[in-house]
Amino acid sequence: MVEILRGLEKLRKLRKEAAGRKGVCPPPSADEAFEHNIQKMRTLIKKRTELYEAEERALRVMLEGEQEEERKREMEKKQRKEREKLLQQKREIESVLFGNPDEFPLGHLLRPFKQYYLQAEHSVPVLIQIRHEWDRYLVPADHPEGSCIPPGWVLPAPPTSDTWATAVR
Repeated sequence: MVEILRGLEKLRKLRKEAAGRKGVCPPPSADEAFEHNIQKMRTLIKKRTELYEAEERALRVMLEGEQEEERKREMEKKQRKEREKLLQQKREIESVLFGNPDEFPLGHLLRPFKQYYLQAEHSVPVLIQIRHEWDRYLVPADHPEGSCIPPGWVLPAPPTSDTWATAVR
């Protein structure tokens, strides 16, 4: 719009010069009216430009807020994927170490052993008991509830029954 006004002023000046060469002079009131209208247009353009700039700043702030929220969502999604990946790796490791949990149906022979080794995951008192049993080895040998870690191999006692002896083989 500013460029159009400049072009309009230039055109007015050229036409005024061309009319002056022909001997025609416009009245000064026409110049004043033209300048007044041009000034009104400039004021209007200036107000509109300020309004548009304010709207643009507000839109930029809104856009930055939305972009920040999008970045947060992407980061949360990425963290969620990493957690799921770590959980999957943990499940795979546990599956390798302890077998597949679906592998032991209710009546399976090894199910009680698996329940025994995983009982601390389901009960806080059991976890505390297991920790207490392990912590007994972290105290000095003369502690009343403690015992020391044996310096050598601990050999198991011989089987107490024939059934147990078949299981050891």
